Amino acid sequence: MVDKEQQISESNQMYGQLNQQLEVMLDTIARETDDIKKLETQLNDGTLGLLITEANCSVVKLHAVV
Repeated sequence: MVDKEQQISESNQMYGQLNQQLEVMLDTIARETDDIKKLETQLNDGTLGLLITEANCSVVKLHAVV
Protein backbone atom coordinates (compact mmCIF):
# COMPACT_ATOMS: atom_id res chain seq x y z
CA MET A 1 0.00 0.00 0.00
CA VAL A 2 2.82 2.42 0.75
CA ASP A 3 4.17 1.96 -2.77
CA LYS A 4 0.81 2.86 -4.33
CA GLU A 5 0.44 5.90 -2.07
CA GLN A 6 3.97 6.99 -2.90
CA GLN A 7 3.30 6.57 -6.62
CA ILE A 8 0.13 8.64 -6.33
CA SER A 9 1.98 11.33 -4.38
CA GLU A 10 4.80 11.45 -6.93
CA SER A 11 2.28 11.54 -9.80
CA ASN A 12 0.42 14.42 -8.16
CA GLN A 13 3.68 16.29 -7.63
CA MET A 14 4.69 15.75 -11.27
CA TYR A 15 1.24 16.88 -12.41
CA GLY A 16 1.58 20.07 -10.38
CA GLN A 17 5.01 20.82 -11.84
CA LEU A 18 3.83 20.16 -15.39
CA ASN A 19 0.79 22.33 -14.81
CA GLN A 20 3.01 25.21 -13.63
CA GLN A 21 5.27 24.83 -16.66
CA LEU A 22 2.23 24.88 -18.93
CA GLU A 23 0.95 28.08 -17.32
CA VAL A 24 4.34 29.75 -17.81
CA MET A 25 4.44 28.68 -21.46
CA LEU A 26 0.88 29.90 -22.08
CA ASP A 27 1.70 33.26 -20.48
CA THR A 28 4.80 33.52 -22.67
CA ILE A 29 2.81 32.68 -25.80
CA ALA A 30 0.18 35.27 -24.91
CA ARG A 31 2.83 37.95 -24.32
CA GLU A 32 4.67 37.13 -27.55
CA THR A 33 1.40 37.04 -29.51
CA ASP A 34 0.65 40.53 -28.23
CA ASP A 35 4.13 41.66 -29.29
CA ILE A 36 3.56 40.21 -32.77
CA LYS A 37 0.21 41.98 -33.08
CA LYS A 38 1.89 45.27 -32.14
CA LEU A 39 4.58 44.70 -34.76
CA GLU A 40 1.96 43.89 -37.39
CA THR A 41 0.23 47.15 -36.58
CA GLN A 42 3.51 49.06 -36.91
CA LEU A 43 4.23 47.40 -40.23
CA ASN A 44 0.73 48.11 -41.53
CA ASP A 45 1.12 51.73 -40.46
CA GLY A 46 4.37 51.92 -42.43
CA THR A 47 6.50 52.62 -39.40
CA LEU A 48 9.68 50.90 -38.34
CA GLY A 49 9.69 49.37 -34.91
CA LEU A 50 11.82 47.87 -32.23
CA LEU A 51 10.56 45.01 -30.12
CA ILE A 52 12.16 44.35 -26.78
CA THR A 53 10.86 41.13 -25.36
CA GLU A 54 10.80 40.94 -21.60
CA ALA A 55 11.31 37.19 -21.69
CA ASN A 56 14.87 37.29 -23.02
CA CYS A 57 15.64 41.04 -23.36
CA SER A 58 16.61 40.58 -27.00
CA VAL A 59 16.10 43.33 -29.54
CA VAL A 60 14.76 42.65 -33.00
CA LYS A 61 15.15 45.40 -35.57
CA LEU A 62 12.73 45.58 -38.45
CA HIS A 63 13.82 47.12 -41.73
CA ALA A 64 11.46 48.15 -44.51
CA VAL A 65 12.23 46.56 -47.86
CA VAL A 66 11.95 49.01 -50.72
